[in-house]
Amino acid sequence: MLLSYNLIKKGKKVKGFYNIETIKNKAKWYALNKRKQADAVWIKSIHDNHGQAVLGFNGYIDQRFYEISFHIDLSVDNKVLLLNNSIFYLFKELWGRANLGEGVLDTAVYEAKKMYLLHPSVVKEKNIKVQSSRESKSVFEELGIDPAYPIREQKPNPLPDRKALDDIVFDVLGLTQDERNEVYWAVCELVHNRLTKAKSV
Repeated sequence: MLLSYNLIKKGKKVKGFYNIETIKNKAKWYALNKRKQADAVWIKSIHDNHGQAVLGFNGYIDQRFYEISFHIDLSVDNKVLLLNNSIFYLFKELWGRANLGEGVLDTAVYEAKKMYLLHPSVVKEKNIKVQSSRESKSVFEELGIDPAYPIREQKPNPLPDRKALDDIVFDVLGLTQDERNEVYWAVCELVHNRLTKAKSV
């Protein structure tokens, strides 16, 4: 079926999947090859949920997901901590693009590569236990902010396991309580503004 794939490009018919521009110069375009198992998945396009999934299986990932691999061995809890703390979410909001409509935040590979991340060695030696199996929720629910009301007039009230996870990162960075609140407000404001702008168009 793939070999009979037809595509119309610039008014010309391209016959055969292997003749598509993006793969025709690859000698073994069909080969999956052996790959190191990814540690986690970065979801390319998101709405108001920032969770990165930590993998427990070896699979192939393409296009709408990016593979994340660490250069040192880490526990599942440490991976969850590094990729699902609120400061990481803040950087995703700052460097992603909201140009797909419906307020979706999109991140290209080159943008993902620019993201700041705590160095894994900082948390590797800590005895970290996080609730790594639950589904992530909307950032508003995670951080205890109601988007229907002015964000900065609310005191952030993050979910207990969210707070425990974030406090580890905040403590490493030496953030005061006011600075921690600022992170929560900033994340919620960026998401809220992105979604509100999309509704107004």
